[in-house]
Amino acid sequence: MKRRYHRWYSKTYNINDKLTKALTTQGQAVFLIVFALFLFGLNTRASLLYHVFSIALTLLIIDAISLVFKIPPVKVTRYIPGNVVAGKTAKYNVSIKTKRYYLKRNTLYYREVPADPRPSYETFISTPEPGENKRNWFDKRMAYYRWKWIVERNLGAKYSEFQITGKTVGDEVIFSAEITPVRRGKIKFACSFVYVKGVFGLFKRGRCVENPQEVIVLPEIFPIEKIDFMEGASDEASENTRETEETGAGYELKSLREYVPGDSPRFIHWKSSAKTGTLKIREHHKEIDAGTVIFLDTFIKESYKKELEGAVSLTASLLDYFSAVNMMPSMLIAGNRIYEIDSNTKEIFQELLVVLALVETLRENEVAEMFPQVSLAGSNSGSVLFVTPDYDDKKHQFALKLQQLNIKVFPICFGERKTTLPPMEKEIYLESENLHEEFRKL
Repeated sequence: MKRRYHRWYSKTYNINDKLTKALTTQGQAVFLIVFALFLFGLNTRASLLYHVFSIALTLLIIDAISLVFKIPPVKVTRYIPGNVVAGKTAKYNVSIKTKRYYLKRNTLYYREVPADPRPSYETFISTPEPGENKRNWFDKRMAYYRWKWIVERNLGAKYSEFQITGKTVGDEVIFSAEITPVRRGKIKFACSFVYVKGVFGLFKRGRCVENPQEVIVLPEIFPIEKIDFMEGASDEASENTRETEETGAGYELKSLREYVPGDSPRFIHWKSSAKTGTLKIREHHKEIDAGTVIFLDTFIKESYKKELEGAVSLTASLLDYFSAVNMMPSMLIAGNRIYEIDSNTKEIFQELLVVLALVETLRENEVAEMFPQVSLAGSNSGSVLFVTPDYDDKKHQFALKLQQLNIKVFPICFGERKTTLPPMEKEIYLESENLHEEFRKL
């Protein structure tokens, strides 16, 4: 794929971006009419086309003249949450501060300007569009649809125009805006575009206020009603147990400590208190099964794979399910990163979702590199949920080696099975198209 295609598409995007900031949708239509008639109808002075050209050009000139006055300095503050969820519209408030008279006399508009979504040449040549192999020879060679798909993905959300309306206090007005994230990961804002429109609504004139900010988009979570395939994964008689942070009557005696105000007299250990001369309190902890380990495989050769997105959503959905039934895994391994889970709290769950939101493919590495860590974690817990978007011979051998260590392995694969080796006892295959229905198969 030649570099000149990348340069062409990059320059074309830059021109379109400037036109979008200078012209409204109606303005672009009128501009195209003027341009087309200039080429094909300018010399036919008595024709209807010439009259249309004259009217359209006049509208553009008058609209541009109505915007000769500059917008005064503007300060923008965006109150957007740190985390949003893919596929769900996120509403937030924006504060605009400018001259009071300008707020009262003009109708202002607002639009978010994301960071430059144009991919580097290396990303462009290494990230095929999903389904690209089905396109014709010309489209595959030019790779325009690949470029368009990467740009839309890098934008990360759907952005809209908002009229700045709200309660004005002095030189400040606060209004509501929104974005709709279309994929997990980070969305980067470059600036806030505050502008006015011309008298006919054709041209825009405004200020692009530098206002960089990052928003993390969490993966979609789909409801899982019950997990049948993991029956037998937990063993009450197993030596692999862990202590909860809970204390109270009915739990095993863990230790004695000194009495502090607020402790219940029911837990005073009178015999030890009599010997030491100070009140001693019994601490009880409950031992539970160590649960499972979730290993999310990100060792794939592509920069992007829709099956990986399904695997990430499944992992998030599994964590949501385990949290609801109070059986959180002991560990999450996402690619080559390891996260121990020592409690079931909203804060821990949120941190794990952020981890999944930022997962990237490990194209230069092999899954075998993680065998020591996964096998050790699996031995301590007893079972491993192996979520993979690309189940080939290497991934199958990885799962078999874990099984040979008496670790219960449950492979969940997205897409086509790419190995001819005999399947394991509890291999599950899911499609990444309709995750809501696919997760019901669990």
